[in-house]
Amino acid sequence: MQDMLRMERFPELWFEDGNVVFQTETAEFRVYRGILAARSSVFRNMLSIPHPRSSFTQAIHDEQPIRLPDSAQEIRSLFSAIFDSSFFERPPVKARLSVVLAIARMGHKYDIAYLLERALEHLAISYPRTLDNWDKRDYTRSIIHEVKLGVTNNLCVLNTALQISATTILPAAFYACARRDLKDVLDNRGWCELGETHKRQFLLGYVKQTSACKAFHRFLRWPEDEDCQEPSKCERKSRVWEASNEDWFDHDPLEIWDNWDKMAVDLCGVCVLGCKEQYLIARQEFWDSIPELFGFSGWGASEKEMDQTMADSM
Repeated sequence: MQDMLRMERFPELWFEDGNVVFQTETAEFRVYRGILAARSSVFRNMLSIPHPRSSFTQAIHDEQPIRLPDSAQEIRSLFSAIFDSSFFERPPVKARLSVVLAIARMGHKYDIAYLLERALEHLAISYPRTLDNWDKRDYTRSIIHEVKLGVTNNLCVLNTALQISATTILPAAFYACARRDLKDVLDNRGWCELGETHKRQFLLGYVKQTSACKAFHRFLRWPEDEDCQEPSKCERKSRVWEASNEDWFDHDPLEIWDNWDKMAVDLCGVCVLGCKEQYLIARQEFWDSIPELFGFSGWGASEKEMDQTMADSM
């Protein structure tokens, strides 16, 4: 009885004329049955089941609370999005990562398609399917990161994407995690939340990605263009550039390499242009290979293909 009285209530989600009460481990919410039933088939079915009353809860709440297994913050985010249209809007309106992920999980779990779609729109900007959008993500992203540690954010996204089978963002989410030092990934709490199958999938992809990285810097090799103005000098200098940049792409081969002005001091204009062309081709080829590195057939593999990938990696 005392535990019920200690339950946290959020004023914006405790409607005096509400007609149903939900309870998590630490909070309770009084909202409207009809609106929930209209938005969610799961809530509609849940609310169609008669719930027994007790004299105590009836005196306090009018109805016996319906217990939900989710966290208070997850339900708070979900109900806020349902009952306040301005709480969670489509991009480019900003949204906190914790809210986006909570609504993605709850939207999937409770079959609220429009909220799940909205959450995936936010995630797709930061974890896109094209290289062009990947390069733009820092300027176009609509997600606000409360935690500045990139590996934590990326693992949170990966865990949620796997949980809800968000196949369109999974390759980029795996890659975003694999850009980090492996020790930082393994020491992060988010790593422990991955299932054993997904841990294996990530590690196999990490090894493949590391191998692919070793060859990435080859775009710095002398392009051997017949129009080269100083072949002997350009060949010699390009070897120096290649050797001095071997470690640049160890974890993140798609990081923008922008030393062309410095290279232009050593190489002729024709060779610099040739290296740039090789660089653009190498980046695109690497991007196109990312799904395969992590066991997917392509960007946005179907759920059936993903399930098969999971089975094959076991």
